[in-house]
Amino acid sequence: MTKVLRVGDVLVATRLDRIGRSTAHLVSLLDDFRQRGLDTTTPEGRMVYRMLAAVVEFQRDLIIANTHEGQ
Repeated sequence: MTKVLRVGDVLVATRLDRIGRSTAHLVSLLDDFRQRGLDTTTPEGRMVYRMLAAVVEFQRDLIIANTHEGQ
């Protein structure tokens, strides 16, 4: 999906977990966007992106832990 983005395109996602599976993957995508010349907006925007990515990964880990606990 992200390979087809070009300069000037806008990526809109309703949830970060629809873009990547982990914080590391989401940060890697952000770095890839910058290397390809895509606008990653502002330092503040990147910080919020990374904070939300951490929350998404935490939420996913909780779901996995709760699933294993329920088995």
